[in-house]
Amino acid sequence: RARGTGTGGGFPGMGGDHPHRLADMGGCTRPCPGRALGDLDVDGVAAALDLGCGPGTLSSALAGRLPFGAVVHGVDRSPEQIEYPYHHATGAPATTRYTVGSMDDLPFPNASPDHVVSSMVLHEATREARPKAIREVARVLKPGGGFLLVDWSRPRLGLLALVWLPFLLPGRTTSGNWNNTYARYCDDSGMDLVEDDYINLITRRQLFRKR
Repeated sequence: RARGTGTGGGFPGMGGDHPHRLADMGGCTRPCPGRALGDLDVDGVAAALDLGCGPGTLSSALAGRLPFGAVVHGVDRSPEQIEYPYHHATGAPATTRYTVGSMDDLPFPNASPDHVVSSMVLHEATREARPKAIREVARVLKPGGGFLLVDWSRPRLGLLALVWLPFLLPGRTTSGNWNNTYARYCDDSGMDLVEDDYINLITRRQLFRKR
């Protein structure tokens, strides 16, 4: 497994099953990867990349949808995080491989995966690293490939959304998510928005297609 430095997803000191437990506590239970993937078209997909894969939850879910012979590459900056999926294999038809690396300097050649997916990771990056990471996604993604981006955004209307407002109101580090600057970064990097919806009150699911 290659090692890298810089920003790349994962919470230092919170490897193993901790992200699962936090998701359960926050009401985002373990079927969440299925809702994040939604009806993502995987026909003909031979390779996919999970950006900031953490303990491999989304990687494993995606591998379960791909055919035998396909590969899902998970990348995370934390060696502790990616140790977890190696010891908790899912028996999915596709192969999963995990690499320590930075999402703003991906260890993959140009135009290599058919899809790139990322769930609840980009908001953990520095403001400077976020556009770099999206440019890296555009670089490695094949033309016509999809970039599935799931992260928190401005809450939808509803009483429960009021609970989140004190934590999510735009500030120096949160304004990018609140204003969804990711869509602009993707457009600037040659990727068009083709799907945009929410999977819960604050979690936004966007699919971009590389031109």
